[in-house]
Amino acid sequence: MTETIEKPKAQVLVGETSPEPGGRWELQLTIRTKMIGVGAIKAVADFVRIGAQFAGQTQIAIGVKGQELPSRLGDIEGEMTASDVALDLQVHEGFLKAYRFHCTGQAVDDGARYEGSWHAPCVHPADCNCEGTTDDFVMVRLD
Repeated sequence: MTETIEKPKAQVLVGETSPEPGGRWELQLTIRTKMIGVGAIKAVADFVRIGAQFAGQTQIAIGVKGQELPSRLGDIEGEMTASDVALDLQVHEGFLKAYRFHCTGQAVDDGARYEGSWHAPCVHPADCNCEGTTDDFVMVRLD
């Protein structure tokens, strides 16, 4: 007896999906540390989407102590629905290169704005034994 094995439905859907523009978005992370006080990481990216998945390359501006540091290259990628977003921000150069910022949040204003929290794990756990850093983020659609 011979059986026909069919592709799972999910594989067929992914295989038939093509990338589409996902809009221009601004991501801003608040940073509070003892060393720098309150700072911010800001990134603007044009996202490409495949279903709920999205990605974009960006120049990341870092502001600390009232000054903006030279911008750095980075990537933003994640998953966005009408009600939730989960994304990772990876800086490619400079002192934040070792960190991967993981953001999770909920939609505000019909999905044109997401608010939530971010977490970056400790990059020196043997030295400080902390669990990393957590703070707030906002992501707003610009177009």
